[in-house]
Amino acid sequence: MASELERLCKEIMRLTPTDRAKLRLLLERSEGKKVKEVRFHRAAGSWSDIDAEKFIAETYANRSAGRSQEVLW
Repeated sequence: MASELERLCKEIMRLTPTDRAKLRLLLERSEGKKVKEVRFHRAAGSWSDIDAEKFIAETYANRSAGRSQEVLW
């Protein structure tokens, strides 16, 4: 494993500064995408207990009654 890492480092050192910068950007974007995917999946599961039909019905009932509820933070 260490020898493979050393070989990879040597190949990177042979790249031009421009190509190294491109590689760095590519790796940063790839890592950022993975982080975003993990966050998305974590958040998506947090809404699993919501009854969408009930929520919609309550929203329309409150609107048609002409009343707005006080927000309790």
